[in-house]
Amino acid sequence: MGQPVCDSLESFQRAVQLINGSDHLRRGRPVEYTLNLIARLPGPHSELVAIVAASAFNDTPQESEYFARRDLRPLARATLASLGLVATPFAGRAFAEISAHDSMGTGAAQVAVAGQHPRALDSVERLMADLLATLPKDDVIAWDTRNRLYELAYALAYGGAAAASHAAPIKELMTRRVESNATIFGMIDLQPKRMCRVLADILSVNETELGHDYCADPDVPYEK
Repeated sequence: MGQPVCDSLESFQRAVQLINGSDHLRRGRPVEYTLNLIARLPGPHSELVAIVAASAFNDTPQESEYFARRDLRPLARATLASLGLVATPFAGRAFAEISAHDSMGTGAAQVAVAGQHPRALDSVERLMADLLATLPKDDVIAWDTRNRLYELAYALAYGGAAAASHAAPIKELMTRRVESNATIFGMIDLQPKRMCRVLADILSVNETELGHDYCADPDVPYEK
């Protein structure tokens, strides 16, 4: 398996100075470790951003370092979005590829919002609302569909305060129950607790102010 990525801000600050001034990470094809590290570097060099974007929008699947047939392009798109406004040059292409069909489409949504495409927030809100509208309110949301909804919610979160007026689908999602992968026990249904922090950040409020007891209840597990 890969090496763990350190989590000290001071370590990342030192690392980015060294990496920006060298060809480290520029050699070969980016894999999980590369993308995860770049996502956490404060102020990565534009060449590193270009490497991530080249992977994110490659015309062919980008092979995982560890798992056969896993395409890394969705991870690269999420990484690019996490870098914020440096995603702006890629927002137009990303907007054209937004969909709720798979993680490529939702990853494109994240890049488009992070890059501040003027129509991205409207598009993501509509996609999320339309998908929720197809699901009976009393049914548990299936794992794959849940993941697409979560990825669209994360896309909205990249809009910051501007996303507050587009958060209705997240509020609706938080009234539902979702599937969670309990490994050997199969799928179980839980409340969408991971959405608490997402919505709280968008609305700039505390999780306890969202009107859902499960957000603040330590006994309610996070879904996987």
